Amino acid sequence: MQDAAYDPGVADLVAAWERAKAAGDGEAMAAAALALAANPTFGGVPGGVPALLFEARSRTDGVARTRLAAALARAWAYSGQPARAAGFAAEAQADAERRGDPTLLADALDAQLAVHWGPDQFADRLRLTERLEEATAHVTDVEARLSAHADLAREQRLDREREALLDQLRAATGLGGRARVAVGTHERARVAVRKAIAAAIDRITAVDPSLGRLLIDTISTGATCRYDPDPDRPTRWIL
Repeated sequence: MQDAAYDPGVADLVAAWERAKAAGDGEAMAAAALALAANPTFGGVPGGVPALLFEARSRTDGVARTRLAAALARAWAYSGQPARAAGFAAEAQADAERRGDPTLLADALDAQLAVHWGPDQFADRLRLTERLEEATAHVTDVEARLSAHADLAREQRLDREREALLDQLRAATGLGGRARVAVGTHERARVAVRKAIAAAIDRITAVDPSLGRLLIDTISTGATCRYDPDPDRPTRWIL
């Protein structure tokens, strides 16, 4: 399990998962695996977490299995593999809808949002965002991670989606609001890059609001895209 030797908390959870497996306790395996997957890093390598989630999923059923499917979707989506994540997200949503559990559905829809992050999936994100907000309006005990996503990132997410809509309008109209006869290759590329950057920052903000705010403050897009760090607040990037 990646980094387990360097993080006592991770090592303890891995050990708990292994003990549960030896005891044949699928529910305890699920609890340990979900705890390991609770704080994914956007753009990071998921290490052995998906394998632990997957094996726990094969040994459980009911609500635990649905939550494991949603966690698997997020783990793969955050590591930049949405195609691998899509099936798990769809499974989690279908099962949550069948059960009629709004808390479970909110978790599954959050996983679907993680999967549908691309610039060409704007309509899907709007639809999923509306459903997520509807689901969270009917629950009284939303998990801390989901609450943070729905409450802290909602305004930023909607702002970025509004900006994406404005970009589409700008691409379709000229000066004074006159309709453009055609959109050139350069303009199409500019809009595509702008939306891709906005989507990436949106995903980062959902996982790490402070980093997302830094990127919002220092990255600008328009005719050109540039990174303008504040000289009074130097940032050291470790790549």
